[in-house]
Amino acid sequence: MVRSALRRPSSSSTAAWGSGLLRLSFLLALLGLLGLPRGCWAQRHDKRITGLGLVYGKTDTGLFGEGSWTRYVSDKTYLRLGASLARPDHLVRGGAASSAYGLSLAVAPLLFHLREIAYVHLLAGGLVRYERTNEDAAVAEAGVQQRFYGGPLLGVETDIFLGNRLSVVGTLQKALVFPEDGITRWPGFYGAGLRYHLR
Repeated sequence: MVRSALRRPSSSSTAAWGSGLLRLSFLLALLGLLGLPRGCWAQRHDKRITGLGLVYGKTDTGLFGEGSWTRYVSDKTYLRLGASLARPDHLVRGGAASSAYGLSLAVAPLLFHLREIAYVHLLAGGLVRYERTNEDAAVAEAGVQQRFYGGPLLGVETDIFLGNRLSVVGTLQKALVFPEDGITRWPGFYGAGLRYHLR
């Protein structure tokens, strides 16, 4: 019994204890940042600010990359222009490869922010897509199919600032496009990247 009482902790209990300590350390660091005086953080929202961003992520059917330009039109709202490329990671339309090039324009009012660290904006606008299917000629008699699609777009975008000039950006977008014979009727995108802010 004495030996069992002095037995060393199992590896699973040690790992759980270490994981809990890591979470506690992260929470304490976050609380310390939030407790800094407001003057320690630079102003993030200003009509003079323009942003250039790059995001990489996933779509409902494959991979997604986007470049964006933002311009604040007020202290709480920016305009956002995005150019994207989506490539499905599976075969569609009888085994043919495809790609979609998108151009979006959205108004992004502020939903809420966490001090001067994180800002969450709503995206409301439209999306135009140029789609190419059968790019690898899997269906030889059909040739490359090309069509334009368009429709409304909604989403949410978050900036977590690393300094006055740079932020980590996360985006989540969903659109409804017409007509309905494209790669997907409801293209969706989510991803993360970096945004550089110019004054």
